Amino acid sequence: MAGKTYLIDKKQLTEEETEKYILESRKKFFDGISGWSLFPDRASITLRMIQPKKGDRILDVGCGVGLFCYYIAQKYPSTKIVGIDISDDFIEGANRYDKLPNISYYKMNILNCPLEKNSFDCILFLEVLEHVENPVDFLRAIFGLLKPGGSLILSTPSALGITNISLNVRKQNLEYIEREMRDTGTEADHIYCWDKLTLYRLLNRIGFQHVKHCVSKPLALRRGQSLIFQVKKPEK
Repeated sequence: MAGKTYLIDKKQLTEEETEKYILESRKKFFDGISGWSLFPDRASITLRMIQPKKGDRILDVGCGVGLFCYYIAQKYPSTKIVGIDISDDFIEGANRYDKLPNISYYKMNILNCPLEKNSFDCILFLEVLEHVENPVDFLRAIFGLLKPGGSLILSTPSALGITNISLNVRKQNLEYIEREMRDTGTEADHIYCWDKLTLYRLLNRIGFQHVKHCVSKPLALRRGQSLIFQVKKPEK
């Protein structure tokens, strides 16, 4: 009888393969943020923005297998981390291999989740916004879950990054979009691509206030550049 399998990164993996994938991904993630770089990557920049106080509650929306959750929970053991994702397999894998007492993982969609309003000090929304059909609804839901004064840390591919500009220059015949595979985890799944002005205009109209923003790997030629925003919900 075949054992349990998990759909991870569009591949059907056995339990052993899933464990190997998660542990290797975690090691790669930790190694990637441990060194100094003139142009830090998205993960390093994001983690520097997280400065929790004792007892803070942090929510990771679209947490995947929990790489950010695991790192934050280890570094800040007095915090409470909640990771949510719509994938059964991501959540089951995260629950199985992240056995830290200050992390909880749940399968849920933030648009209809039972989480308490005004209950999180920080929410992460990393490389998810470009995939959702209704970004305004997602950002409003996040705004409602944040405590007054709480921070949203958001990242999404930059429309003005070298990678996206190159794609727009090279891809003159758009018929290929009609034939491309969907649900591949590539740019084919990106419904939106934001520049900093448009993205902050949207965030501001929802009610967020600017704290800081930057672009990861601004000179990278082979990998995409991400906009990273830290915004906050007003105190009152």
